[in-house]
Amino acid sequence: MVFYCTVVDRRVVFLHQFVKKTDKTSSRELNVTRRRMKEVKHD
Repeated sequence: MVFYCTVVDRRVVFLHQFVKKTDKTSSRELNVTRRRMKEVKHD
């Protein structure tokens, strides 16, 4: 299981979680994470 998170205003925000089945992280999963990071950081 992989978790992507960031810190915003002294809080940990979980951006995305998925089960990783290969060595390489898919671009879809990375894109979801990046999009959510932008949403969290800009609000």
